[in-house]
Formats: sequence, C-alpha cells, structure tokens
Amino acid sequence: SAEITTLREPQFGAAASMWDILYAEEGMDVFADIVPIDATTVVAAGAFTKDIEDEVYHPLIVKFDERLKEVWSVREDTKNQQTIHRILKTKDGFTVLGDITDPSRGNGIYIGAYDNNGKVRAKPAPIFEKGGDLDAKAFVQAQDGNGYIIAAQFIVTKD
Repeated sequence: SAEITTLREPQFGAAASMWDILYAEEGMDVFADIVPIDATTVVAAGAFTKDIEDEVYHPLIVKFDERLKEVWSVREDTKNQQTIHRILKTKDGFTVLGDITDPSRGNGIYIGAYDNNGKVRAKPAPIFEKGGDLDAKAFVQAQDGNGYIIAAQFIVTKD
C-alpha cells in the first residue's frame, strides 16, 4: 500500500533552532551527538576543522543555553584525526566515544572524559586492533556504573 501526503513548508526563525546560528565561519563544525543537561540546556559533540585548508578533524563539544547560544565550547587542537561520535552525561561531567588515527597504528577508537565545564579530565584512552581498523558506533554506561559497553566495527586492513 502507498500513501501520498503533503509536506509542511519549514518556517525558519519561527522558533529557536540550530539553523538560526552561524558556526565555524573559518572551518567546519559537524555535530554527531547531543545530550540534554536539563529542561533548557544541551551539550552537543562532534568534530571541527580549523579553516578551509585544514584536512584534519578535531574534537568539538559545545554547551548551548535555552536560546541555543553557546555557553562554552571545547575545541581540541589535535595533530592527527580525532572525532567524537557519542557523548554520555555522567555525574561529574561527560564521557565521549570517538575515532582516532595514529599514523603507525591505523584507525582506532577512544574514550575521553570532560568535567561539567568542558575541561579535559583525562587524556584519551585509545584502542587499536592489529590487522585492521576500528570505527566507533555506540556506547552505554554499564548497569553497575563501572565502565562502558562499546560497539565498534572492525574493518580488516586488506578490505
């Protein structure tokens, strides 16, 4: 069976939306995940490039207020590719899962920790696998609160 419907025309600017805000005038911001903090604020995570010539993605976390204006942001200047795919709210900050590239070990995944103000709490903990690359997909906090369950895709190097 099939159904034909009329799509509603979007009304930009009628309500607060991310599209009303200009980001990354010099480079590019790419948000991959978002977590609510309370009824009016959210924290979004992803990656950014510094300028039009920058070919490396770096970690990005931004806290937005109720009007979707930036409260604070974290833009880490990494030497190699490092992105954030997922973010979780924890009692003392945020934990992220992302992809990381190491010229000698290939593509891996990592977990990073930030405090409630976006300050780095610990260096990224990278995970690499011999014979292939890892691609971060998802993660959740373990039921007992001690650790995380991570889903990643393994891609054999020869493929």
